[in-house]
Amino acid sequence: NCNNAVENIIDKKGDVLLLNSDTKVTKYFLEEMQRVLYSEKNIGIVNPRSNNATVWSVPMDRRFAFKPNDSYKYWLKLKKQIPEKYITPTSHGFCMLIRREIISDIGLFDEIFGKGFGEENDFTLRAKKIGWLSAVANYAYVFHYESRSFGNEQRIKLASENIKIIRKRYPEYESSV
Repeated sequence: NCNNAVENIIDKKGDVLLLNSDTKVTKYFLEEMQRVLYSEKNIGIVNPRSNNATVWSVPMDRRFAFKPNDSYKYWLKLKKQIPEKYITPTSHGFCMLIRREIISDIGLFDEIFGKGFGEENDFTLRAKKIGWLSAVANYAYVFHYESRSFGNEQRIKLASENIKIIRKRYPEYESSV
């Protein structure tokens, strides 16, 4: 669906924001993500912070993954103490801002991943091979209510199947994350 939308619906000149249906945005999240995207010429993919987004979760130990308001309050305090961005080894698909040039350079998501899970990591790592960086915009926050699209059982099944593809293509992936 994302490939279809980017190829057939979205303006072919603009950057692309992919945002899951199980999210809730906060004020100025997009402006902050855009600022980070254009803060360096080789940053090509940006994620926000969230309550439930693996290593982009606040806090990273995910203790507030299912307590989004607690995570958000924690983030409001934390963002006063951290830099505007970090360069990251991969990206998270729940909310991604992508420079249009990357899509021109490497195409879109590999459909071997089916309905999802892992396609954003593959996309990011393909972009990285040609010099594009991924970053997290530490001052942007998007709530993520995980597994609403697939349900937990299907999510676990897809993720366990697709991680095998990632491991085969990118043996360094897990240690870099």
